[in-house]
Amino acid sequence: MAGPLQQHVNQLTGALKSYSAGNYNATYTQLRKAYAHMFMTVSLEAGNDSLHSAPVRIYGRDGTWLATLHAGADLTHANVVHDIRTALASARDLG
Repeated sequence: MAGPLQQHVNQLTGALKSYSAGNYNATYTQLRKAYAHMFMTVSLEAGNDSLHSAPVRIYGRDGTWLATLHAGADLTHANVVHDIRTALASARDLG
């Protein structure tokens, strides 16, 4: 399980780095891969590919917890993108 989960984390991290560098095409590609990979990751763990296995938490660069998104409630592509943009904007405001 560690391998697929680490790959998922790497895809999300890559998307954040691409976005902060202004490379929005790469950001889109990484987020789409991470979104698709999310279902495979939970399938490996629980045998159910219809839900993300845990809430998704968004943190600012300073470590401030900004948002939590829950499967079946508010974990949508649009909400993830919004909260990541908010996190990156708050980081720009800091420095």
